[in-house]
Amino acid sequence: MYCLSRIFVFRDPGEVESMADYTIRSLDRHNEKDRCAWARFMSHAPGATIFHLPDFLSYHQDRFHEHHLAIYKGEELFGIMPLAIIGQDGVKTARSPYGASYGGMIFSSLPTYDASKRIAKELICYLNAAGVKQLIITPPPGIYYPSYSDTFIFSLLEHGFRHVNSNITSVVKLVDNIERDLYNMRARRAIAKARKAELHIIEQADLDIFWGLMEKTFARHGTKPTHTLMEFKYLQAVLPAHVRVDIAYKDATPVAGIAYFKINDLVNMSFYICSDPEYRDLQGVSLIVHHGILNSLQAGFRYFDLGTSSINMVGNEHIFEFKENFGACGCFRHTYLWEADS
Repeated sequence: MYCLSRIFVFRDPGEVESMADYTIRSLDRHNEKDRCAWARFMSHAPGATIFHLPDFLSYHQDRFHEHHLAIYKGEELFGIMPLAIIGQDGVKTARSPYGASYGGMIFSSLPTYDASKRIAKELICYLNAAGVKQLIITPPPGIYYPSYSDTFIFSLLEHGFRHVNSNITSVVKLVDNIERDLYNMRARRAIAKARKAELHIIEQADLDIFWGLMEKTFARHGTKPTHTLMEFKYLQAVLPAHVRVDIAYKDATPVAGIAYFKINDLVNMSFYICSDPEYRDLQGVSLIVHHGILNSLQAGFRYFDLGTSSINMVGNEHIFEFKENFGACGCFRHTYLWEADS
């Protein structure tokens, strides 16, 4: 099933170095041994996100045909890619992520160009053997890594992958004096108005109350949240250090809320921001975003990710403007597509 090869690289004339093979094997998150190895690997792999964790992916239960991949360098676990294989328009399509924001391959260390090429070849061979006709991946942006290299992505492009989409995620680079150095006058005025209205914030708030604000927000836009209340409760239960909500109150009335995903040790994300439209003028959303940014700085994060401000390469002007009030700048979130030869 696997395409195995042994490669000899000539470093100097007459010098030959035998290199370990890279092989791909499937991982089963229901298997305790696989799950433990997976979780242990993610605990130290640079660039690993909450969306790569088996506990996070388990909230989907068995809704997807999961086919997670592990890259081995010899007998050493070197990389993992969460994956699901989906029948899409009659085409067997693999997706990473599926039901999450980011996926793609996470490595134990940055792969060299030579390693990247060999892993890309092995990946394509594996997909062909599995009958997969397409692979779509959206890896984390560079800010999610302590050190970052695009070499592996370059190798994917060399081997037939195409860049098919780019969206902007708006991120605040955390600095010591946030209000002075990053916020514009509009953000500072909105925060001052919320303080004058004597709004107060409850941290790690009641999720049922938060969801009431969510329902009002999404009803206003005629859409539904990514998660159900039960799914979000599940995530909060299995990943309590990664998932939390805060609520801003006017007296005893909840007026705005924010849900955080701790992506990794570098980035904290506001996954949901919601409010009661009847109290919009109190600027509870601005206050709670400011509170989240300050808390992220104090917790030692480098960035506060306010989420995407575009869909399918079309920007939302009002969302961009709101986030830019807090000093957010745009960071690309790229998507790549591989298609099998017909």
